[in-house]
Amino acid sequence: MLEIAILSLFPEYFRGPLETSILKRAQEKGAVAIQQVDIRDFTDDKHRRVDDRPYGGGPGMVMMPEPVTKAVQSARRVRSKVIYMSPQGRPLTAEKARSLAQEEHLVLLSGHYEGIDQRVIDREVDEEISIGDYVLTNGCLPALVLIDAVARFLPGVLGHEAAAEEDSFESGILDCPHYTRPVSFMGQEVPKVLQEGNHQKIAQWRYAAALAKTEQTRPDLYRRHLLSGERCSGQQKESALSRCGLATIRLTVASLKESLSFYKRVLGLRVGRKEERYALLSLGSINLVLMEGKLRRSDGPHPVLEVEVENSTEFDRIAHRATRAEVIHYGLREEQLQLLDTLTIELRDPDGYHWCLKCRQS
Repeated sequence: MLEIAILSLFPEYFRGPLETSILKRAQEKGAVAIQQVDIRDFTDDKHRRVDDRPYGGGPGMVMMPEPVTKAVQSARRVRSKVIYMSPQGRPLTAEKARSLAQEEHLVLLSGHYEGIDQRVIDREVDEEISIGDYVLTNGCLPALVLIDAVARFLPGVLGHEAAAEEDSFESGILDCPHYTRPVSFMGQEVPKVLQEGNHQKIAQWRYAAALAKTEQTRPDLYRRHLLSGERCSGQQKESALSRCGLATIRLTVASLKESLSFYKRVLGLRVGRKEERYALLSLGSINLVLMEGKLRRSDGPHPVLEVEVENSTEFDRIAHRATRAEVIHYGLREEQLQLLDTLTIELRDPDGYHWCLKCRQS
């Protein structure tokens, strides 16, 4: 059984959602036990005040460290994981929800006002989690979202044990469309393949429909799935990636093994497909196709390959890896790797191709 303690200023906020539908049944079955903790119970102020003006000025109020710390420490156990629901946290994903479902005890800290004193986060919080790139009036709703997402992965919570495994994101893409009776509704019919009972064809149709939906609404997931999945050939992936607006660069390399090692370790490229003499990788706005073969040096120097990196964070990672590789792994000479400025990296790969990486955003 997973135990959860919710620390907030408004315990009554949770009564309706936790006493309804699946979350209510999950508690009745003993799959999860949820405890409410009122942070105001841990203040010595006669008016039960838990917030104050921020140092340095600015709008809003900040929750004081003493009552919040006492509340966390009252709920914490040896194997507890303390999570602060915050827009500054890492995104809540299906993978994270599945991981949290394996914990014994979660302590969810719901912030209010402008947030909580940073010293509480530094001393008491194990992880910050966000449910999206937006700000809400408090952390109660994010805590409920996390509980609901996690509860779905607990044994016995859903009616069908495989339900959580077949939903959106579990295979890296969105879910497929679903239909029920009647067959015909307002001129629209259930696809015939779903009515014929051929389970292999149904599985193929569902995958294709889910992939099409993902390509349309979440091209980021679509691209990631193509680069990591094994359900289509290299040429099919190249074609699909091109439809995503990603250019293709084809390079002949002397050694596929050596080139892959370089691109993975120095540039951090992801390998989407690897065959004996072929590999498909991704970097920024391009997908890179490597074909092992004989290099022709008679054509003169290689052209400069210019690539835009998505953001400054990824650019910094590449710069760091490339700099380390110069000293530790590849022994690149100074003229081969130059940090010309904060937004440009130039280097040569093992086959002599000249790369110029530029950051799209500062």
